[in-house]
Amino acid sequence: REDIFNYYKIDGDNVWHHVEIPEGTEVIHGKDKSVARRLIVRERLELTTSVIIPAVSRNGDLLRNLTPEQRADPVLRLAAGRQNGGTINYLAPEERTDPELRLAAVSQNGHAIQWLRPEERTDPALRLAAVLENGLAIQWLKPEERTDPELRLAAVTEVGEVLFYLKPEERTDPALRLAAVTQNGHAIQFLQRRERTDPELRLAAVKNLGN
Repeated sequence: REDIFNYYKIDGDNVWHHVEIPEGTEVIHGKDKSVARRLIVRERLELTTSVIIPAVSRNGDLLRNLTPEQRADPVLRLAAGRQNGGTINYLAPEERTDPELRLAAVSQNGHAIQWLRPEERTDPALRLAAVLENGLAIQWLKPEERTDPELRLAAVTEVGEVLFYLKPEERTDPALRLAAVTQNGHAIQFLQRRERTDPELRLAAVKNLGN
C-alpha cells in the first residue's frame, strides 16, 4: 500500500528492513478489519547482493554505507544511480567507468555532473541529459563543454535563470534569449540593455510575469 512506509537501513554487515504502518491505517486480517496503531516492524537481513540491490533501488543513498567490496557489483551501483544520481559522488573514479551509470546519474539528478571529472563527461549526450533534467546543471560545465547551441537552448528552456551563467557571447542567439524569458520573465534582468531591445522579448517576459 502507498501509505505504508517501506525502507532499509544498513548497519555493518546487516540490512534492517523497516516496514512502518502509520496510525489509523486499515489492516485486513482475513475477513476482519481493524485500525492499526503506528507500528514499525524490523527484519534483519544478511548483507548480500540480492538484498542490497532492492535496498539501493529504493534508497540509493544507502550506497554511502557500503564498502567498495560490498558495492563491487556494477548492477548494484547502477540501481543506486538510477534512484539517486547524487550517489555517484560516493564512488571512486574506477567505480564509475560505466557510461550507462554516469548517464543514469545525471538523468536522475542533473547536478550530479558536478562530481564527474571533465574526462568522464566528454559525451555530449550526457551533458545534454544533465541540463534537460535541470537546466542549472550547466553551471558545472566549463565554457568549452557548453559550446553546443542545442545544449544552451535546452538549459534556458528548462530554467530561464540559466542566462545568469552564460557569457554574453554564449547568448547571442535571439531564440535562446526569448526561450529564457518565456520560461521565466525574471530572466530578462540578466541581459544587458542592448540584448533586450526586441519588443517580442520584452512582451514575452511581461506575459510570463503576468501569469
